[in-house]
This record gives sequence, structure tokens and C-alpha cells, in this order.
Amino acid sequence: MNKKVAIIGAGISGLSLGYYLSKKKLDVTVFEKEKEVGGLLSTIEVDKSIRIEKFYHHVFPSDKEFIELFDKLGISEDLRWYKSSNSIFVDNKFLPFSKISDYLKFPELNLLSKIRLLVGGYILSKKKLTSIDKLKAEIAIKKYMGKKSWDKIWGPLFYKKFGEDTKDILASWFWWRLNAKLGSSGKEILGYPKGGFSKFIKVIIKEILNNGGKIVSNVAIKKVFRNKGGYEVNGDHFDNVFFTIPATEINKIYNNAKVEEIKYKAAINLILVLKNVQTKWYWNNIPELDIPFVGVIEHTNLVGRNDYNNKTVLYLTQYIDKKDITYINTDDEIFKKYKKYFKEIGILDSNIVSYFVSVSDYAQPVLIKKPTRVGFQKIDKNMYKISMEDIYPEDRGINQAIKYAKQLADIIS
Repeated sequence: MNKKVAIIGAGISGLSLGYYLSKKKLDVTVFEKEKEVGGLLSTIEVDKSIRIEKFYHHVFPSDKEFIELFDKLGISEDLRWYKSSNSIFVDNKFLPFSKISDYLKFPELNLLSKIRLLVGGYILSKKKLTSIDKLKAEIAIKKYMGKKSWDKIWGPLFYKKFGEDTKDILASWFWWRLNAKLGSSGKEILGYPKGGFSKFIKVIIKEILNNGGKIVSNVAIKKVFRNKGGYEVNGDHFDNVFFTIPATEINKIYNNAKVEEIKYKAAINLILVLKNVQTKWYWNNIPELDIPFVGVIEHTNLVGRNDYNNKTVLYLTQYIDKKDITYINTDDEIFKKYKKYFKEIGILDSNIVSYFVSVSDYAQPVLIKKPTRVGFQKIDKNMYKISMEDIYPEDRGINQAIKYAKQLADIIS
């Protein structure tokens, strides 16, 4: 008789783990509290028959595990690669911020500071992880890239993402992002599947089902109990339990877990569907502290408008503490709050077709120290935890979820 396995959480970690374990002929059931599976990669219909991720996503050329899984699922032909583009909001306008020449024209830094930004950034990216993994990001950036670049660029962007926790963020987080953003050509290349990630979700679910597994959505697991050498989940007996949710939630569900909890930032994403192109770039940074969102991610400036009924789709993203009053506002109230800043960044009311609000309680782990066990950890007999808070030095992402799910599946029999 095959072992019965319960996976709690049907984000990419949970679905990937379900796929790999079901291929090993284990009897897999994946539980998800939301109606739609996929976690942060779940999608929403924003126009006629057009779906897009509730939270912006892309992949990097270095995302080996993602690319391999896409190939194994038979959908590698859907993956497209694009040259990215970046800007930064300065003096009430967006300025290009992708090339060396762009950095040299940045008006907020003098020539010496610009050179230090470029040279120091390169030196920092080439450092061995072990030489900087005990440093805080603020200290490392000031040391290598200069105090002025921290004050004018990185400091405000960090603060708008991490708030009061900025001073504690590890340098390894920034170091990894520097390295991940550069393709072999030295230019930022990003990947995105034709039609979005919804097909990926559908295919991996189909594979789990074909392998004899089950997906149980719209069911919140309140408690997990020890039972006859295994565990009771949702009234059924399981030999193994795998949590793919934050430690805070695990400790509520399983009293014996006692997993170290870390802080997360929540996120609000306002998706705008527009008639016309809004900016010239894909990733538009907004260091201005008076504007609530940290960036304007114009999705269709990366992948084009053809698959979106010739409309523009962009994200306005804000990271917050859950205690922030914005968090409990309605979608309309959030839209009205953001709308106050539209004119400042050039968004006209006449250009807006529709909007959608997505909120996540657990969007960005705040890692202030290296995890005790990178990737996943055992929390009881035949019970494991795997989530984005265990990732190091990488930032959370699709590839990391797949990578560590595969590593965990490899040790389970």
C-alpha cells in the first residue's frame, strides 16, 4: 500500500512537491484554503478571456529547475524570453535606468557617486557569498556603492519594501538580486510564458491527478493531529505531512510544531487595464517616499499587447505591515487612495479601462538572519516544512519553490 501524503498549501511549492511525490507513486492529497490554487501565482480574468497573475511574475535565464520542469511538462515551447527595461521616477518623471549611460545621466548623483554606483555594484556582485552573508544590506551598499546612492536610490526603495525592518535586511538578499538580474550577455533578460502561467498551473495539476493524486481546494485545515503513527488531516489518516505555508500558520495548525516564526510583509497589488501604453519601460522604480507604491510594473512593455486585446496591463505594488489601515480597506477605497497619485506619475483617468485589487498576507519574508535549514526543514517525524521563508540566499520566486520541492521529494520514499 502506497504511503498517504498530505500537502498543506497549493502554491508553487505545494504543487511542485505534489507533482514530484506523485511521480514516486505516493498517494498525494494537496489541500488549499483558497478556491483557486497557485498561491501568489494564481490568476484573475482582467479582460475578455484574458487572465493574468494576481501578482507580477517573471523568471530568469538562470532558473534551471523551472526551465527543466517546464520541459518535462511538455510546455517549453510556451516560454518566451524578453529584454527587460527599467526606469526610475525622479523630478516628477520617469528616466531610463537600465544601461551604464542611464546611470551616468542620473541627476541626483554627482559624477564620482555615479562611478562608485557602477563600479561598486559590480564589485559587490562578484563577492563570494561567505564574505558578505553576515553584513546588512545598508552597510554593504554604502560600503561598495556609496552613501549617496543609498540615500537617493536604494535606501528609499528598501524602505518602501521593508519599512522599519530595512536596517536589518541581509546583504545576501541584495547580492543575489544583482546576480540574478544579469543574463550571460550582461543585459537583463526575463522569461514569461505565452498566455501567462495559468497553463503551467493547469498542466501540473493534471499531472498530479493523472498520477493518482488529489487536489482539495476551498478547504482550510484548522488542525493537524498525531494519530496511529501518522497524522490526521481533515478527518483522514496520512503517513506524511508537508506544510508549504508560513511558520506562523503551521504553529496554529499543529501544536507540536514550535517552528521559529519570521516576519512577513503583506502586499497590495492594483492591476490597471489601460487603453494605451503608459510608460516606455517594464520595471519602473518609484523611490519617492510620498507615493505609496514602490513600483509600476508595466507587464505589456515586457511581453507586448497582442495577447491582451491590444490593451496595456500594469501593476502598482505596495508592501505594508498587516497593521496598516490600508490593508483592511475595500478594493474601491484602495483604488481611490492610489488614484490620488495617478496624475503625479502620468496616469490619466481617460486611459483607465478597469482595475483589480489583489492582497496577500504573506508576500515577502523579512530575512534578518540565515535560515537554520535552507530550503526545507523537518519539524516532526515524517513531517516537513517548505516555504519561501526557508530560501537563502535567493529571494522568493518560482524557481526556488520548484528547486527545494524537488530536493525534498528526493529524500522521501
